[in-house]
Amino acid sequence: MFHPLRSFRCLQSPRDLVTLVEMEVNLSDLDLCRADNEKLFEWEGDVYSCNPPQYVSDSGIVFEQIEDVRYFNKIIGEELTNDIIVLHLKSDLLLDLECVVNNNESVLEENVLLNFLNKLIKLSQFYILMVREDENVKEYFKISTKEEIKIKLSDSLRWSNPKDVLLFKEKEN
Repeated sequence: MFHPLRSFRCLQSPRDLVTLVEMEVNLSDLDLCRADNEKLFEWEGDVYSCNPPQYVSDSGIVFEQIEDVRYFNKIIGEELTNDIIVLHLKSDLLLDLECVVNNNESVLEENVLLNFLNKLIKLSQFYILMVREDENVKEYFKISTKEEIKIKLSDSLRWSNPKDVLLFKEKEN
């Protein structure tokens, strides 16, 4: 799903199980999930955007914008509008979450990535895509609470039965 918005890299003991998590959000909602700080660099006294653009959350999570969203359009079954972006997670935070889910769920509430994803519930709509090698979504879950995000994400990361999932919140009419 992160073709239109966020994507996260995940590793685990069999490091290739979860390779991609992506999310999609409306540009106007970036500040609500606290990922609205564009990462810039300075060169010879001038300030430039990264290419592709990168965004940093208030907890330091770095996302890189995915500009070719055709894959994501296919997954969600509709064309994304120009005010929607897809971000890819640029760290091993999904590996950390996966390890917590499988080894020490007592500290799950402290996980940086899960806490960030829980903030997405404030958005009018979002998609979180996690796929493995074959890049085919097997299960779709409509989400309306933080608890549902935690449960469905944890279930999809279990090493005993990993799942390719799309978690989403639809815009209310």
